[in-house]
Amino acid sequence: MHSSKYPIVMSNGQRIYHNPLPSPPPPRGSEVFIGNLPRDLFEDELIPLFSQVGPIYKFRLMMDFCGNNRGFGFATYCCVEDAHRAVVRFNRTYVRSRTRRSYISVHVSLDNCRLFFGNVPRDTARGEIEAELMRLVDGAVRVIVYTERTNPSRNRGFAFVEFESHAVAAIARRRMLAGVGNNIWRDRDGKHHKLYVDWAEPEPIVDPMVLTEVKILYFKNVPLHWSSDRFKDFMGTILKNLTFEKIYKKDNYAFVHFYNRASAEIAFQLLEAMSHFLIYSGQQMEVEWARPSIYSKRNRANHLPENLCLSVPPKTRKLIHKSKKTPNFSLNNNANSSSPQNDVSPTTSSTVSEYNLPLRFEMLSLGTGF
Repeated sequence: MHSSKYPIVMSNGQRIYHNPLPSPPPPRGSEVFIGNLPRDLFEDELIPLFSQVGPIYKFRLMMDFCGNNRGFGFATYCCVEDAHRAVVRFNRTYVRSRTRRSYISVHVSLDNCRLFFGNVPRDTARGEIEAELMRLVDGAVRVIVYTERTNPSRNRGFAFVEFESHAVAAIARRRMLAGVGNNIWRDRDGKHHKLYVDWAEPEPIVDPMVLTEVKILYFKNVPLHWSSDRFKDFMGTILKNLTFEKIYKKDNYAFVHFYNRASAEIAFQLLEAMSHFLIYSGQQMEVEWARPSIYSKRNRANHLPENLCLSVPPKTRKLIHKSKKTPNFSLNNNANSSSPQNDVSPTTSSTVSEYNLPLRFEMLSLGTGF
């Protein structure tokens, strides 16, 4: 085994380094994937290199049975900003190797902590679904259930479970697929439903610098029958003297555009503090910062995960396997698809021009994974 001057622990085929200095666990988005590593490269060279942009909280190197690394690893920083600096600084950087020239690949880690549970009885109430799924799996921190648009008393036949970490989610998925524990749901009529479990569409991690430019709020669970004018009046009642540029409302979601970031932040804080006023017919309206279109589900569907991680829904996994077998494989083979070099569509350009926005915004993905 390769010796190291860093304190290393071997666990599940990984060489793991933990920073000995005490610090709180980093937020999601602080980990980067490092690929295309020479097999004879270890922490002695990698940790000093990646520490140039910020202190490393944890470093994991995947190992094979011969004592060489498997060509990839993960570096977790103490904050999201350092992780993004590492991507800018080290992606496509040459690293020394005794065996070959190597340009490493560095991207923010996918870190998927969400599982999709399908074939849930549609007449089961939200509270029952939450209680049952929390009972079936360990390490769950949140259960997400969506109701039918036209009948809020019925769910849409699926749910999502968010876990403490990717590792905990992976263990839960393996156990459910192996039939360890009860993955059969019995409905009110006594019928048995076998739950379908797989990775959900991962929530994209937005670059913190991009997020600071956002001045649009996104609302979920808006009453379906509300018109744009009614939603506008409702917002005016809560926000009072705050002015907004425009409102876009469709189905059960809406966007509120503000003239500047400062007004949007004040509105967001007010809405968080007055969340008890955002309940209508038992449904809690949720407010989030809108994501730029480059993080939308539509755009992600046209681009494979940069690190080709397989902790994704089945459809994306198939495309990843195909890309590994097919040279020069691309999802952007038709003229209507955006290329990696040009992620900004003509619609984006016109919107930026009209509203003086740095980026265009679309409806957020609900993360169905299918």
